[in-house]
Amino acid sequence: MLLIFGCGHADATSWRINNNANRHAHFTDFNAAMSSSDVKDGDTLYVDPGSVIAGTQNITKRVTVIGAGYPKTGHPHAEAMTTGQINIQAAGTKIESMRLSNNNNSINLYLSADDVTVERCLLNVFIRWNGSGKRFKMRQCISSHCINGYGVSNDNSADCTVENCIFKVTHYTAVITGLKNPTIRNNYICNSYVKQANTNNNSYCLESLSGAIITNNILFHPNTPNMLLNNVDGKFSRNILSCEENTYSNVSSEDNLQLGAADESQLFVMEGENDELYRLKEGSPAKGYAEEGGDCGPFDGKYPYVISGYPLGMPYFLSSSANTLAVDGKVSFSNEVKIQKQ
Repeated sequence: MLLIFGCGHADATSWRINNNANRHAHFTDFNAAMSSSDVKDGDTLYVDPGSVIAGTQNITKRVTVIGAGYPKTGHPHAEAMTTGQINIQAAGTKIESMRLSNNNNSINLYLSADDVTVERCLLNVFIRWNGSGKRFKMRQCISSHCINGYGVSNDNSADCTVENCIFKVTHYTAVITGLKNPTIRNNYICNSYVKQANTNNNSYCLESLSGAIITNNILFHPNTPNMLLNNVDGKFSRNILSCEENTYSNVSSEDNLQLGAADESQLFVMEGENDELYRLKEGSPAKGYAEEGGDCGPFDGKYPYVISGYPLGMPYFLSSSANTLAVDGKVSFSNEVKIQKQ
């Protein structure tokens, strides 16, 4: 367990959240923290490993929420997660190293404020605008769902940045859609939805993006290679695409590598668990193809992807063991702890 205490308010205070009241944290969920007069703008809410925050949560103060990452199966360091809808209503809010899930497969991260950052999270949720949400930043995340700007005015989804993320989506709408002036760089974006007969569903990777900067990405549509892009304009360069050359009029063959009917194994190691699969293999065509000689995809660029989403500067357990029998009335145990430095 992370041991973090709040005592008074000197500029900024840290608070613990744990849904288990027996853990004696400061609050059991985000709503309780927001209702407290002690929690101020600029404070940090640490969600204990193993906590599950359920129900609709409204974040109404400018806080930073930090979880425990999303460790691999069998790891002794438990994740912290939400299972309900989150409404972000305070500008400048940041959510880091959480698993955001929703069993009903519904939209459960609503943006109603500007300058929101979602970083190093595992997202089993849809992200959607509910009023405002300009300059939204999403980085170093892995997601099985979509970012959807449909239904909002252009100005309410403007100047967003999505970088160093892994999108592994099977959905009948585009992975990223309906944004104005977005920057989309160093991502792996894959939509493997199979279009059903007698439907008009268009499962693009990117759709309805105006004034976009799209660079250093890997875009895959394994089932329908000609459904990577639709109604996308702006700068489009140094991307890797699973389509034949000349499929898209706005895609320069000189500035983008078009592989045709490609397979993930041509680019990635495809070994390990979850996010580990998408490290570039030796000889991958994405190596060295990005601007300024870097690699395309999430593991290079300004914010290289961090396996398991561990928060920067925070300790986590690598292993833990204890004797089952006491010796001279004592039980010995050992913990191996690492601090995320990246």
